[in-house]
Amino acid sequence: MKQVLIICDTLYQIMLAIQMKETILQDDDVDIWVSDHSVGAENISENLSHYASFRNVKYLETREIVYSKGILTKIRNLILFGIGIGFKIDLPSYDEVIFHGLTLPVYGIFNFYRRRKHNLIWSSFEEGILSYDTDIPTGKTVKIIEKTRALFGLDTISELIEKYYCVFPGLKNCNGKWKIVRIPTFSENYETISKLLALVFSYSNTVIEEDYIFFASASDWDGTSYGEREAIKKLAKMLGKDNLLVKKHPRDASGFLNEQDISVMDSDGVPWEIIQLCSDIGNKTLITVDSGSFLSISAIMRSSVKGVFIYPIFADKRNTIPSYTERDKGIESVLGRLKDMGVCDNISVAKDYNSIL
Repeated sequence: MKQVLIICDTLYQIMLAIQMKETILQDDDVDIWVSDHSVGAENISENLSHYASFRNVKYLETREIVYSKGILTKIRNLILFGIGIGFKIDLPSYDEVIFHGLTLPVYGIFNFYRRRKHNLIWSSFEEGILSYDTDIPTGKTVKIIEKTRALFGLDTISELIEKYYCVFPGLKNCNGKWKIVRIPTFSENYETISKLLALVFSYSNTVIEEDYIFFASASDWDGTSYGEREAIKKLAKMLGKDNLLVKKHPRDASGFLNEQDISVMDSDGVPWEIIQLCSDIGNKTLITVDSGSFLSISAIMRSSVKGVFIYPIFADKRNTIPSYTERDKGIESVLGRLKDMGVCDNISVAKDYNSIL
């Protein structure tokens, strides 16, 4: 029996951690740490203590550390966590630590064990289907730590990672560097996992009346606008305002959607993945420019729900922004590979509005 720690910074990561504990780690002593990076994370961590089978659940306020913007604070955190003296929690002798993003708190754990000369397995896990083609997310401060350690001939976490946990191993190319460990899909233990996730995320079945659901992004207020607001207006006119529900992005504080006289689903700590898993939406059409929300959960559920990506409609503007160009290519690549596996056959890419119907 192993002692395992899973660190979760997003709601999706919490979902996967629960599935891992219920399946491939069911015989191990597993602790979970939930950070304050997501809306409702503290309540979710309390629910995890009541309903899930983790040995210990900790709620940690690390957002200020990870996302600090002040230069002096960054330098302080670099010294404290890069050396390891900033980590105040005493830890058991874990056999394995699993995380998604390489953050300062993870480096705090790393140095804690290095000082005690305790060897363990360092592992990473996925953050949705569209994360498969990316390297482990690493902030600028952590990159400095890694480069500095490498310069002095010291170990770095990125070099020591041994495993990668994901639902679809066939989509991940690790060049033989990591051992790929498969996480079972939600369709394999649907009754158990759907009930457990509903309890943990305090979700009761929501009846959605509208036939079309649009997943909004934060593009128009993140300084990288390509025209999504106008697209929402056009969709409302084309599909009917009474027939369109817009899933609001968590960072949207603009008030724009509430001014459009259309139905809006706010972000209330319940991720879309939970809603799709626990609700009957088989007759709905899910629309997005480039959100991976319904793609990931549709794949994990092996759902036949209809979904449409509409990023080609904005090609003129998106092709001028490298991050969007890369994302669009990633969606096309991943979707193609999923279809080759017989998954997500009802999800398509539309080049014009008429193709949505």
